[in-house]
Amino acid sequence: MVNEVVYCPRLFWLEHCAGQFADNAHTIRGRQAHGRVDDAGGATLPAVDDDGVDVVERGTWLSSRALGVTAKLDRVVVDPAHEGCVLPLDTKKGRPPGDGLWPADDVQVTLQGLLLRDAGHRVQRVGVFYAATRQRVVVDLDDARVARARAAVDEARRVQQSPTAPPPLVDSPKCPGCSLNAICQPDEVNALSGRVTCDELTPLRRVIPEAADTRPLYITDPGARVFAERQTLVIEPRADDAPKQKVGLSTIDHVCVLGTAQLSTAALRALLEEGVSVAFLSSSGWLAGVAVGDESRAVGVRMAQHRAWGTDAALAVARALVADKIHNQRTMLRRNAGDAVDDGTLARLKRLVDECACAATPAALLALEAEAAKRYWQVFSLLAGRDEPAFAMDGRSRRPPRDATNAMLGFLSGILTKDCLLAARLVGLDPYLGVFHTPTHGRPSLALDLMEPFRPLVVDSTVLGVIRRREVAPSGFAKTGAAVAMDQPTRRAVVAAYERRMQESITHPVFGYRVTYRQVLGVQARLLARALTGELPKMTAFRTR
Repeated sequence: MVNEVVYCPRLFWLEHCAGQFADNAHTIRGRQAHGRVDDAGGATLPAVDDDGVDVVERGTWLSSRALGVTAKLDRVVVDPAHEGCVLPLDTKKGRPPGDGLWPADDVQVTLQGLLLRDAGHRVQRVGVFYAATRQRVVVDLDDARVARARAAVDEARRVQQSPTAPPPLVDSPKCPGCSLNAICQPDEVNALSGRVTCDELTPLRRVIPEAADTRPLYITDPGARVFAERQTLVIEPRADDAPKQKVGLSTIDHVCVLGTAQLSTAALRALLEEGVSVAFLSSSGWLAGVAVGDESRAVGVRMAQHRAWGTDAALAVARALVADKIHNQRTMLRRNAGDAVDDGTLARLKRLVDECACAATPAALLALEAEAAKRYWQVFSLLAGRDEPAFAMDGRSRRPPRDATNAMLGFLSGILTKDCLLAARLVGLDPYLGVFHTPTHGRPSLALDLMEPFRPLVVDSTVLGVIRRREVAPSGFAKTGAAVAMDQPTRRAVVAAYERRMQESITHPVFGYRVTYRQVLGVQARLLARALTGELPKMTAFRTR
């Protein structure tokens, strides 16, 4: 922990105070570099380690009441330069900065030396073994080094007691390689707080990954059986002649079970232990619930969210989300409607965006949103049936959907709700306490709030696309009473189109870098949390041109 507060106080606070962590290539390689030194053990007589060092002990825990710190020492070795002395030798994956130690490593190994002294050992020097160059760097445990280490402990305690995270580093070369960069959002927070400039001429650095290494897994066959086999998920289709599918657990972002597929207890446990959430939806897209392995530990975010409920702070966030939704609805019509939409409708939608900023109450904001929705769906209904009359719709209908287009819209709204719920949980928000949608038992109101700007861009755009590209056919829908439902092949085609849309890269309208729609959900969820906690002055807009 003290190593991290020296490296970056914000990283220290996010990881050790807010309980947020993410792996990347650097953290994984770091664990690999430690290898056997993480296993406790030693010898009565010194043993010789891989790099020719006489080892007294490995993986040793020491604590000191005087220092107020505890540490697990990678190795304690015989000091060849000082008879009767030992020195702590920490293992790092990288390479040294010339002849010395990196400042964070210096403080960490100095504290290990002081812990050994407190335990009664003689320690004159401390060192680090850098695995990349297989080089041992040893330095004297002098008074200046001890003073810096004690000051770092005091700084860690000060930061730990803060209710909010320290500000991010500004334009630091440390950020791109940090595993928490997508959680921290250093350049984004600095830009929105006014610490750095962000415009079209000076776009922000892209510190978040280009694309996620994992993908959602959809189980759409209602008779499928899913079980675990070592580090693999095995999907056994209902049809006897259909081949089994195998998916590595490490490649799965989350699992979405549609309908009545059977997920074994062992499979569910393996997924949760891997940190993979499992969402259960009906075959029509109704979200039944989500199983998660470990709830986010960012309790401060949830406390701030609950304090903000019903206040002007929550209303300000709601105004931004609804204004973004209406703006994106207008953009959707401008791109696709052509002469099907008149200038008066577009002008009124633009005015409604501006009026959202002045809405004095949630009821007034709801009225603006309702008027925009009425105008929007009147035009969208014309677009849906323009190329194929079988997909014509008479306005938006839910529970039950009365036509094929509404069946797809409702289904994908449920899928997007699932994605927004997972994004909200990941950042520590309570997905059931909304800022715009009224809290109702069993309804993920905040997830519905978060998805508002994305409905026209993701759900409506995907549905219009599959109709125009003829990826779905009228014969793929069945009517039962007043309700219309999709058959299995149609459902698969719609899910595939949705995932293609979520993996499309767009330029973030505020930050200027390229990002996928799926990544944007995570970015906006974190910005929403920061607006509620007060780290940012307002909710950041997401409006496409």
